[in-house]
Amino acid sequence: MASTLDLSGYKLTFDEEFNSFSWSADGRPGTVWKTTYQGLTRTLSNNGEKEYYSDATVGVHPFSIVDGALRIEAKPSSGNPLGLPYTSGVITTENSFAQQYGYFEMRAQLPEGQGLWPAFWLLAADKKWPPEIDPLEGFGNKPNAVHTGAISGNGAESFGQWNLVPADITTGYHTYGLLWTPTELVYYFDGEEIARGKTPSDMHKPMYLLANLAVGGNWPGVPDGSTEFPAHMNIDYIRVYSNDPKAVAVAQQPVSTPDADWVTKPAAPHSAAPVEGGAPPRTASGNTGTSGN
Repeated sequence: MASTLDLSGYKLTFDEEFNSFSWSADGRPGTVWKTTYQGLTRTLSNNGEKEYYSDATVGVHPFSIVDGALRIEAKPSSGNPLGLPYTSGVITTENSFAQQYGYFEMRAQLPEGQGLWPAFWLLAADKKWPPEIDPLEGFGNKPNAVHTGAISGNGAESFGQWNLVPADITTGYHTYGLLWTPTELVYYFDGEEIARGKTPSDMHKPMYLLANLAVGGNWPGVPDGSTEFPAHMNIDYIRVYSNDPKAVAVAQQPVSTPDADWVTKPAAPHSAAPVEGGAPPRTASGNTGTSGN
C-alpha cells in the first residue's frame, strides 16, 4: 500500500536552501558543493552525454541564485576544453557531506525539452561504484513521469522504473524524496509514495548527494529542433534527515520560496506515457567504475 511521508522521529542533518552558493571545482574545505565529479571529471562520456560541466574556473558559469533557488543553466557552447556542444552544471557533496540511511529530498522545477536529463542521486562516500541510488531522473520530453531506482553490484538486486506523476514537473516546483532504511528504499513525489524496493546488500554505507542537468546521452537521446535553450533546472532546496539517535542535527536555514503561491499542477496535455525499462549503466568517475547520470 502506498504511503504518505511521515518524518516523525527524524531530525534535519543537512540543509541547503540556496540563499547563497558555496562551491569549488575540487570540493575544497570550507565549501559545500563540488562542481565536478570524482577525479575532477566534467562529463560522463560513457553515457554519450553532450555537456561539459563548467564553472567560473574554466569559463562559462552555469550557476546563479534566482528568486531563492539555485539555477543550473544548460546552453550551446562556444568552446570548452572537451569540445562538447553544450555547457551545464553538476553539484555534489563528495567532500562535505555523506550519510547512511535517512530521508533525502530535493524541491525543484525541471526543464522541458528533448535530450534534457536532470537528476538527483546518491553515490558511495568510499568512491566505489556500484552502489548508486536514484531518487530522481527525468527526461525533458516526459513532463509527467520520473524514473526512480537503484544500481547494485549484485545485479539481481538492482531495480528501476518510470512512474507517472499527477503534475507537469516542468511548470512548477515539486519534491523528490527517498526514504532509505536498512530494509527498504521508498521513493516519494510531493510527499506521496510512488515506488519502493528492497535495499540491496551493498547499500549499507554512507553516500553523498549529487544533482545535475545532463544534455544528450545514449538513454534520453540528443536535443532536437524543438529543444529550447538556455534550459534551466531550478533547485529550491536539498534537505536530509536522520532518525539515528547519534546523528547531529543542524539548524534550519532561512527559507525563501521561489513561488509562494505554488500548487500542484495537472499533467500537461502533451504528456506521453513513460518509456519501459530502467536506466542503463553510466560512468561517474570518468576512469573507473560505472555510475549514474
